[in-house]
Amino acid sequence: MHTQVTEFRKTTLTALLDRVVWNTPVIDIHTHLYDPLMGGLLLWGLDELLVYHYLVAEAFRHIKTPYENFWRLSKTEQADLVWNELFVKRSPISEACRGVLTTLHRLGLDPKQRDLAALRKWFAQWDPQRYVNRCLELANVQALYMTNSPFDEPERVAWQKGFLRDDRFVAALRVDPILVNWHEAGAKLREWGYDVSEGFSRHTISEIRRFLADWSRRIKARYLMVSLPPEFTCDDTSECALLISGAVLPHCRDFNMPFAVMLGVKRAVNPNLQLAGDAAGRSDLSVLSDLCANYPENRFLVTVLSRENQH
Repeated sequence: MHTQVTEFRKTTLTALLDRVVWNTPVIDIHTHLYDPLMGGLLLWGLDELLVYHYLVAEAFRHIKTPYENFWRLSKTEQADLVWNELFVKRSPISEACRGVLTTLHRLGLDPKQRDLAALRKWFAQWDPQRYVNRCLELANVQALYMTNSPFDEPERVAWQKGFLRDDRFVAALRVDPILVNWHEAGAKLREWGYDVSEGFSRHTISEIRRFLADWSRRIKARYLMVSLPPEFTCDDTSECALLISGAVLPHCRDFNMPFAVMLGVKRAVNPNLQLAGDAAGRSDLSVLSDLCANYPENRFLVTVLSRENQH
C-alpha cells in the first residue's frame, strides 16, 4: 500500500511539473532576433538556420572548401554545404544540429527524409510576421530581448527612421565598441555630433553618457550589455574599466537598468571564419565580486562563457 501511494504521488507531481513547465509563458532575456518591422535585419527561414555560425564552424571540421570560397557562395549554396556535411553524411548529434532538428520537428516537419528542397518549399509559404507569430506560439514565448547596437549601421538607420514597434520585441543596448575599441568608437561618436576626445576628461565622459542616454531613450532599452575578454579586470588604469566606472555604471543607475556582462569572449581567434571564429576563455571571476562590492547600487546580469567558470 505504501508503495502504491508513493508511486501515485510521483505520478501526480510529474504531471504537475509537466503542466507548469509547458504552460508557463517564457521571457527570453537575450536573443539576436529583431522586430519583424526592422526588415532584413530579422534572419529567419531554413537557410538562416543552417548557416548559423555554430553550424558553420562545425561544418569546417569536415569540408575542404577554402574559407574565401565558402563566403563567396550564396546563402542557399552555403546552407546546402552545411546540410550535406552535418545532416546527410554524418549523424546530427551536436547541440547545434539538434537545435535545427528540434525546430523542424516542432514546426511539424520530418527532417529524416533529408529532402532539403521539400523543406525549403514548406518555408516558402510563410512571410516573416506569420512565421514569427507561429514560432513564438510554439515556444510559448511572450516576449524576447533583442541585442541592439547603434554601431551596426543598418540597425542604426532603422532606429533613426523609426517603425511601429512590436511590444514582444524588447530592446537591449549593446556598447562593445565603446568599451573594447574606444579609438574607433570615439571617432564614430565625434562623427555623430558628440564632443569627445581621446582622453577621458570630465567633458568626454559626460558626452559618452549623453550618447548612452540618447540611445537608451530612442530604443527604450531595458538593460545595457557588453562582451568582455577573459583578461578583463577592474583595474582603473585600463580604458575599459575607466569607461565602465565613469560612464556605464552611472548611466545604468540613472536609467534604473542592469548592466549585462558576458565574460570570456575571445574575438576573431580564427578571423577567416568570421562570426564562427570567436572562442571562449576562462575569466578571473574576482571581477564580479569587485563589481558587486564596489557598486552595490547597481544591478548586474552575468554570463560566463567558459565551462571552467560555470561552477
